[in-house]
Amino acid sequence: MKNCIQVNVKFTLLVISLLSIQRIAAAQGMDIGVKEDDIIIEDVKLKGDEIFIVVEENPKYPDGPEKLKEFIRNEFKYPKKSVKEKIEGKVYVEFIVHEDGRITDIKAIKGLNKELDAEACRVVEKMQKWIPGRQRGIPVKVRFTLPVECKILVKKRNGG
Repeated sequence: MKNCIQVNVKFTLLVISLLSIQRIAAAQGMDIGVKEDDIIIEDVKLKGDEIFIVVEENPKYPDGPEKLKEFIRNEFKYPKKSVKEKIEGKVYVEFIVHEDGRITDIKAIKGLNKELDAEACRVVEKMQKWIPGRQRGIPVKVRFTLPVECKILVKKRNGG
């Protein structure tokens, strides 16, 4: 196997790019020393402990995005200190959706303040199981980031 390049399947884009460069160079009469026959793609099995960031199918909240927003709105308890200080914005909560839909490793990766960050994480922790992400049709662990909108709602008084 002289002059062979072995590549795992997860590096498919690199292989495609390398082949594209090779074809462009050949069309211009240049030789970069890589031929299609030199590339061997090994099929690798997905490891159970691997955590994906990008997958073919993202994890999903089972009832859809509108129900997810509704769940967050209903469960979110705005901290009094944050209301008093009129702090609003988004807390970005990161978590892992497992192959069975469980959610673990919940943390605020970009937040507003300690109280709002903690509340956003608490709400995410209460969520039901998600539909897991898939890679090549197989459920896999996926690191997911969810923006949680924090907006102070003013209740209107009746009458008056």
